[in-house]
Amino acid sequence: MLGGEKPEQALRNRLRSVVAGVMGSALCNTIGHEYGQESIDGVSHKLLHGIVGGIEGAILDGRDGITAGALGAIVSESLVEVIVPNLTELSMEAFLEGDTPEAQKQLLEDKLKRYTDRATLITAATLCALGVERVDTAIETAQTAVENNFVLQAIGLGLTVFEMVDAYQEGGLNQALVT
Repeated sequence: MLGGEKPEQALRNRLRSVVAGVMGSALCNTIGHEYGQESIDGVSHKLLHGIVGGIEGAILDGRDGITAGALGAIVSESLVEVIVPNLTELSMEAFLEGDTPEAQKQLLEDKLKRYTDRATLITAATLCALGVERVDTAIETAQTAVENNFVLQAIGLGLTVFEMVDAYQEGGLNQALVT
């Protein structure tokens, strides 16, 4: 027995988790890219995450996981957009605090991780209050959504801000605007 499960069941559950995570990560990344390009609106963005979360939930827990997975993805994506402060300001903070480009990127990732962790915890608490039974599935889909969509977009924006500031320092306003 592994953690109360037979080894065969533990392996099956882990494989389901890996398949759901890989599929969810790829689709959430694509959804985030399209949203960032303004190819889809905010409502479609959340609904698409709900669909992906529902599919992930089905892979993880069969029919019982569909609703939990969909709600986890929708609620977390909605929350993270509300609780994260202005991304440009967050990027500038990381730029000013970091000594090197690597340190700046790490600082931005750390700052964003704190917010996405909060969004996941609030999602879990909200879904518990609503009586959702498979909160573990909801948490997994919530993390997949915010880590493979919002965080990647935010880091991309942060790196763009870093590049513009570097260009400004090297060549002035014209150089920064060309970047």
